[in-house]
Amino acid sequence: MDNSRREVVAFLLAKEISGRLAIAGTAAAEDKPVLGNWGIEKQFISKDIKPGDDFYRFVNEGWLKTATPPPGLPFSNALTAASLKTQAQLSIW
Repeated sequence: MDNSRREVVAFLLAKEISGRLAIAGTAAAEDKPVLGNWGIEKQFISKDIKPGDDFYRFVNEGWLKTATPPPGLPFSNALTAASLKTQAQLSIW
């Protein structure tokens, strides 16, 4: 594909994405923030692991013990949650 054709394809793709974002932006403005406050959730901090030994497990031990993935999925994280929410929003259309 030559450069001019790539530019046209990139332009059309960007236009389509911006149009969809504009539609999604009107719906998202009505929603409350999804992520809430940023930072460390202190209730999940480990009392048994030292931060210098394994910081990830020190900060997330409680969450790792209590978190359950959505039905039919092997794990759960922010990307999974965003994907499931997007799928739910698109099923309305």
